Amino acid sequence: MPASGWAIALLLLGIYAAMVLPAGFRSGFLPARPHPLAPGPLARLTAGLLLMPALGEELLFRVALIPHPSEQAGLGGLLPWGLLSTGLFVLYHPLAGASWYPAGRQVFRDPRFLLPCTLLGIVCALAYGISGSLWPPVLIHWVVVVLWLGVLGGRRHLAP
Repeated sequence: MPASGWAIALLLLGIYAAMVLPAGFRSGFLPARPHPLAPGPLARLTAGLLLMPALGEELLFRVALIPHPSEQAGLGGLLPWGLLSTGLFVLYHPLAGASWYPAGRQVFRDPRFLLPCTLLGIVCALAYGISGSLWPPVLIHWVVVVLWLGVLGGRRHLAP
């Protein structure tokens, strides 16, 4: 993948952070002081999160649903698929919490989670639609979840 794909990913990640972090801190969803994991547990968490949710969800919600740029679908073809992709991505979370991931039951229904989740879906759809590569949305998704769970105390929301 060309360097421009990575530049797009970093730019979109920066825009996402600028929108989500202030709202998360104001709402109390993110703690005023970070709660980072120790290096060993953080490394294990980071490795696991690369496979799921980052790679798994991006394969399902972006690559499988959004036409590749080489298909030349145009904005009229990409927009509905991007919206469907984002909508299913957001809906997936409360369904996961209600069925196979009970630790996420409460947080996956919380609007303070669902709004950033929606924005993450949009950002990842844009990253895939612009770059045509799986890896920019995987990077964005991975970094967001690692920072939320491993540094910003998101795991306190995932009570069994």
